[in-house]
Amino acid sequence: MDTGKAVTIGMIFASLLVLPIALGDGLLIRLRPAMLVPGIALALLSSAIPFTLEMHALRKIPAKMFSILMSLEPAVAALTGLLFLGEYLSLYEWLAVTFIIIASAGATLTAKKSTAAIIEN
Repeated sequence: MDTGKAVTIGMIFASLLVLPIALGDGLLIRLRPAMLVPGIALALLSSAIPFTLEMHALRKIPAKMFSILMSLEPAVAALTGLLFLGEYLSLYEWLAVTFIIIASAGATLTAKKSTAAIIEN
């Protein structure tokens, strides 16, 4: 299946899942035309574009490598929260983020070496 189609179908199903909740809570009544552009930007930047890029990456790199790199997302989210939102983590949480980054880097480096060894043989 084409990457764009897969993401589109996923976003449609996610929207259909949330729509009854929004209708039940009366949230759709509060929508204003001025919310349309920021809402579309939010949908594109938080879901559609990242998922599309992930699907493209999954086709280009091995699944094992992809899953290791995906483990970096919480670390990047923590750093982004600190830089842009002023959110602070505890010492133990920063240690966890550090260990995730170290583990991802180590797994990525060893995966490259093992891949090169397989190619040479």
